[in-house]
Formats: sequence, structure tokens, C-alpha cells
Amino acid sequence: MKAVLVRLCAGAALGLLVLSGGQAGVSAQDNTAAAQAPKPVNPAVAEKLVKYVIIAVDQGNATGNYSVLRELGTARFQAVTSSARLSDAFANLRKIKIDMSALMMLKPVFSKPPAIENGQLKIAGYFATTPIRIRFTMSFAQQNGQPRIASLNIVPVKATAAAGGDALGAAGKSDSQ
Repeated sequence: MKAVLVRLCAGAALGLLVLSGGQAGVSAQDNTAAAQAPKPVNPAVAEKLVKYVIIAVDQGNATGNYSVLRELGTARFQAVTSSARLSDAFANLRKIKIDMSALMMLKPVFSKPPAIENGQLKIAGYFATTPIRIRFTMSFAQQNGQPRIASLNIVPVKATAAAGGDALGAAGKSDSQ
């Protein structure tokens, strides 16, 4: 029941901007202002989506098959991101043998509050692990009533350098934008 409620909340959160921008009688100026003002999202919904993606990446790393991760994306994400490209993007995570399933036990630290901007849910942050932190940026868009990955970047960084951004390598960048 709780999982269904979280899924409904995620769908409703992403649908808010679409509904508010599509109402009759809203001027173009109002739409521009609404598109520029980020709409906050419940952090629990954002956490669920982050973990949803992290586990899909971990399964892809374990099997070498990123087709499920790719299929979780929007049509545009799928059009520009092949399973082979995802495999290349996460090669560094596989190389340093990070068990990302362990992240399911931790709460992500959001670098800024998750919010809907220009019709997409934007989430950025990291998992506070040592000696390596996992930094992420993700965006989601509604497609067929479900939040789908629009862009994805997951990078391992040294915990002491996490604030400064010294990446261990370009891992996990797959962005449809």
C-alpha cells in the first residue's frame, strides 16, 4: 500500500506542472513565470526515484545488461542512449567494483531541494559513503503517467573531495539533453 502511495505521489508531483501550465486562461507570461519557478517535491518521493535508478544501475553493472535501465527512460532518452552507451558510461563504477545495492540502506543527501523545473523533476545529491561517495544528478519526465528517466549522471568521487568535485573518472553520464 505504501509503495502504491509513493508511486501515486511521484506521478502527482510530476503532473502538477503539466496541469498548472495547461489550464485555459493562463497567459503566455504566466506560463513563462510558472516554468521558471521550481516547484518543490516531497524528498521521500525523490529518494524513492533515486534508489529506483541506483538499483537499476547496480543490476546493469552486475549483469552487463543495461536494457532495463534504458527502458526506464523517456522515449527521447531511449532514442539517444543505447544499452552499449550506458555500459560505457558506467564502466568506471564496474572497474572500481562498487556495490551500489548497499546504498539502498542509506538516505541520499540532496545538494538542493528536489523540484520540478521546466516540466522535469530535477534531483541532485550524493550518498555519504567513505572512502568513495556516489554523486548523482537525475531528471525525470512524465510519460504515460509514469516518471521516466530524462537524464542521468552518476559519478564516484573521493569522500574528502566530494565537496570540491574531484571525480575518479567520468562514470555514468548519460544525458538526453
